[in-house]
Amino acid sequence: MKKASFLLLCLVLIGGVSACGNTVESNENPDQVFTDVVEEYATEISVEATMCADTLDTLSEKFFEMAENLGLWVDSDYLTDLHADIDDFELYCTNFYDENAPAGFSEINNILNEVDINYLQAAIHMRSGVDTMNADKLFAAIDYMDAGTEKLNEASELAENMNQSSLVTNSEEKSSEAGPTVQQSITQQGQYLVPEEMQPGQWSYKANDPEDKCWTRTFSDLSGSNDSELDIFYSYNKGFFILNNNVRMVELTFNLDEPCTWTRIGD
Repeated sequence: MKKASFLLLCLVLIGGVSACGNTVESNENPDQVFTDVVEEYATEISVEATMCADTLDTLSEKFFEMAENLGLWVDSDYLTDLHADIDDFELYCTNFYDENAPAGFSEINNILNEVDINYLQAAIHMRSGVDTMNADKLFAAIDYMDAGTEKLNEASELAENMNQSSLVTNSEEKSSEAGPTVQQSITQQGQYLVPEEMQPGQWSYKANDPEDKCWTRTFSDLSGSNDSELDIFYSYNKGFFILNNNVRMVELTFNLDEPCTWTRIGD
């Protein structure tokens, strides 16, 4: 069992506090309340995980020593210390499941429950194997420990996926909050902001039907009034116009049955 697996889970959980939604009835900011709850949950796991990883390191060292020095198997003081280390392992490695885990983390919490179950069985078989010097019990303990590690890795991967999903969602929200998107080609009639949606420069327009017209009106402000109108461009089939820095809004229209396409062709 490696400490990295625990630390990965903790870092991902702490980093992904916005990965799940939750409804919180409180006078405080709901997002902040949920963030605080998840951070507390992740911090508790982090503390337990660090202690668990330390006990696993200690147990690994002990069993390596016993493999190299068979006399330790009958050394009462050494075995007393070993039992204490196994007790620590059970204490710190079998309590990851939290009955009060934040909403949205139930799947991870259920996997952590399986980690607890497997590590508990590992502790039981370690004690029995040491007391009876039964290799089969010790090998069974290793199997349970590997199963616990596999489940822990599963929880880590799930938390990481949740975090990545959260990052994508946040990125999309920020993009949406950023406002209108600059367009290089337009097929929908309506009013467009300059330069947020239509950049100054050279533009062309073309009707789907050569016998239909496309209309382009430019305005100095957002009122769309006759007083703010700067120019109007229209012709059959196709045409060209230039948007300069005096234009603040453009209105594009066409016959409903035969749409037009406006395309920016240069500066």
